[in-house]
Amino acid sequence: MPKTYSSDLFDLIHALSKSEKRFFKLYSAKSNSNDNKQYIKLFDTIDYQKKYNEEKIIKKVPEIKKFSVVKNQLYNLILKSISILHQEKRLSLNIRNKLDYIDILYHKGLYSQCEKLLIKSKKQAQKAELFEILLSIQKVEIKLLMGIRNFKNIESYQLKIANLQKERASISNKIQNIQNYFELYFPLTVLFHEGSRYSIQEKKKVIKETMTSPFLLDESKALSGLAKATFHMTWSMYYFLIKESEKAYAHAKKRLNILQEHPHLIEDSLIDYLNNIKFVSRLAIEENEYVEALTWIGLIQSEIDDFSKIVDIGIKSHFSYQIHIAKMDLFFHEKQWDDIIRYYEDIKSDLTINSQIENTVLLNIYFVLIQAYFFSNLQHKALKYINLILNIKFSGINSDKHRIIQFINILVHYELKNYDLLDYVIKSYQRANRKDTFNDNIDFLTCQLLSQKINSQKIADKTLTKIKSSLNTQDNNNHFLELFDLNLWIKNLKY
Repeated sequence: MPKTYSSDLFDLIHALSKSEKRFFKLYSAKSNSNDNKQYIKLFDTIDYQKKYNEEKIIKKVPEIKKFSVVKNQLYNLILKSISILHQEKRLSLNIRNKLDYIDILYHKGLYSQCEKLLIKSKKQAQKAELFEILLSIQKVEIKLLMGIRNFKNIESYQLKIANLQKERASISNKIQNIQNYFELYFPLTVLFHEGSRYSIQEKKKVIKETMTSPFLLDESKALSGLAKATFHMTWSMYYFLIKESEKAYAHAKKRLNILQEHPHLIEDSLIDYLNNIKFVSRLAIEENEYVEALTWIGLIQSEIDDFSKIVDIGIKSHFSYQIHIAKMDLFFHEKQWDDIIRYYEDIKSDLTINSQIENTVLLNIYFVLIQAYFFSNLQHKALKYINLILNIKFSGINSDKHRIIQFINILVHYELKNYDLLDYVIKSYQRANRKDTFNDNIDFLTCQLLSQKINSQKIADKTLTKIKSSLNTQDNNNHFLELFDLNLWIKNLKY
């Protein structure tokens, strides 16, 4: 059995920004030791590689005798340099670093200095609602009480301990409160991303169990900024799922306001914040507020352009692509197929250059592009991108969109009159998706229609009538029709 190698170091190095790489080299170069020279050479060798191959790397750095040891040391050194680079920009990292200083001062017996730094750190953590860090600070406070012994009598000591216990109970309660809201929010996100996997009854059950929780009946039950933000995001997601986009939009904007009032929440989860803005822009599109949608998209761009705020690895690149997706979604909602195609031509070279682009980003871009080509009757171009999706193993992508692409693949082969392949493609689709059907199987009905049109126009006409009737009576919960305008295709169908 061939030996497998961990690519963790390779993945970490290739996820670093240019400024992080530059800082690491400066940080490592402070020492002129042979070890640091080895780190730099190994770093550069791995950075140069496009696909990880450990055997080739070992041959390029023969002076490194204990390769696995140096590899592990380099990994830790990179993480340490990133932490140092960002600790002044991220309050949570800054306070954790101060806790290390406090520990050093404590063991030196410099209790008064230790106390001053601890009081300052505690105030910062309280203001920023860094509850987990506050629990760590509490442990140090109790230890420091024993070191300083600045209480006049036992009652004074007991009072301080009682106050710390009360604080600890309050902090633990707020942490649990946040967890309660997260647990309510997560099931709705599953319905949001993978809605077609669930029947209407299953959706209703999840929504009822979630939205009748006492935590969601009154915002005052949310005990922190993060809990309040999650409260509004849960309601926003709920209204989105039941097709009340105006109310969804209102709650999503409230969540954004809360995040902006609590900068530490943005600092600690910038990806979540930018995703929230993207969701708000999507809701603005749903409400036909296109100027507002563009304003929200512009806000994402301005946050990315302000690189001082971007401290998480890879965010800048990731959300540059999210902006592309948001703009293409805007065109998609208005069925501006030509604009989608033109926009893609503008960004295509950027997508080609970046080998680290995420599969989810490509899927979302290609999902819109394929439909633009399809409805523009550019079937060969649509097929090219369909094959890119279907022939590559994509992981962690939206299964509903992937399935729609499989469905469009059938329609494209029909439009191109590839009848010899059509039967095989239809059967493959039905086998793959039998268990996870969209509401009332309208996609399966369409597959039957295409098979029948080749063999019997009379039977096909009956199926077509059934499909049209179904389309006219569809409710707003049909996830298939949200992702693909079957009605538009049926209207243009050649008889």
